[in-house]
Amino acid sequence: MAREKFELQDHSYDYPYHFIPNLDRGGEIRLHRQLQWGLVYMTYMTFVADLIRSLRPSSMLDVGCGDARLIHMVKGSIPRVAGRDLSERAIAFAKAFNPEADIECADVAGVEAQFDVVSAIEVLEHIPDEEIPAFVDHLARRVAPGGALVIAVPTVNRRLLEKHYRHYDLPLLERTLAGRARIEQSWWLHRPGRTTGLITAALNNRLFSLNLRPARRWLWNLHKKTGYFATPATGIHLVALARPL
Repeated sequence: MAREKFELQDHSYDYPYHFIPNLDRGGEIRLHRQLQWGLVYMTYMTFVADLIRSLRPSSMLDVGCGDARLIHMVKGSIPRVAGRDLSERAIAFAKAFNPEADIECADVAGVEAQFDVVSAIEVLEHIPDEEIPAFVDHLARRVAPGGALVIAVPTVNRRLLEKHYRHYDLPLLERTLAGRARIEQSWWLHRPGRTTGLITAALNNRLFSLNLRPARRWLWNLHKKTGYFATPATGIHLVALARPL
């Protein structure tokens, strides 16, 4: 009985739920957080995680891993996982959520090992133009023979954010990887539209919080049918599977 109770509590720490309720400096209590980007984020993250699992790698390096959400999603399927990021704050969270993973606050240039899959998810847009060639070269060199490079970037269909240097279309991504890797497959994800907007509003608004699990499941399945995949003209994220040359 004691073990069962402990496991119930332990499993609740899949997410730091104690940090959700909060009292703002102005004395305003908040019991949940508004995430306008949540549906978009889960669209490309679930796709990337499924793609990586389908490759059945024995090892993976996530470059620019941030708080290591991707590592957390796939680590049960991959024997050896590693992450690198330059943000000490992000890495602190990454290590807390993934204590068994090889995660460091370090540059990919310092990594010597090779991996079956190397991923850079929403990272290239943060790299200055003059640093892109060396960065892509480091990514390609970390891929083991027969392995794959998985990249996700925001597309030109989305307004350029202040923190980004550029957004991508497929030709630009191909030019970015030219001489170092060849894109084998590509996918466009998340198509904005009326249905997608309504789903986002139902899941994220200031009036109510949707707590009915069947309703949330139905909305996600509806999104998978209507707005999950997109075209080059409509998708706001581009995912590519590339092979080093």
